[in-house]
Amino acid sequence: MTEFKVIETQEQLNAIIKARLDREKEKYSDYEKLSEKIKNLETENSNLKQTITEKETSESTNLTRITELEKDVTSWKQKSLKQQIAMKNGLPFDLADRLQGDSEESLNEDAERLASLVNVKNYTQPLADKEPAFETKGVVDSAWRDVVKNLR
Repeated sequence: MTEFKVIETQEQLNAIIKARLDREKEKYSDYEKLSEKIKNLETENSNLKQTITEKETSESTNLTRITELEKDVTSWKQKSLKQQIAMKNGLPFDLADRLQGDSEESLNEDAERLASLVNVKNYTQPLADKEPAFETKGVVDSAWRDVVKNLR
């Protein structure tokens, strides 16, 4: 061990204290660099957190938009299927929305039931001329009658 030396002057005390302070300063000499790094990392961290929240909100809005579009697509497909089944079963176009069911089979069954209740009459053109014969008063009247006859 080192022997204890008695401090006799203020200069000796100041030198000992200065040596001790220099050793302590040497321990913390990179404090400013570290504090600057911490500040930089904290700002980078806050920027990254902000970016993450922005991405999450944009992702959630995109997901809601996707679900809305998927709902629209399924409703359009369902509507198209109803129209096809209504036409296949001879129902008027306006009654296609009245069909109920989730699958093609249930829609076909409902369309058949509805078609049995609704009688769609197919009118055919008469084969014979049922118009009474008129006396022709002039050439112009007979020409117009020929035009009308040929329209059928």
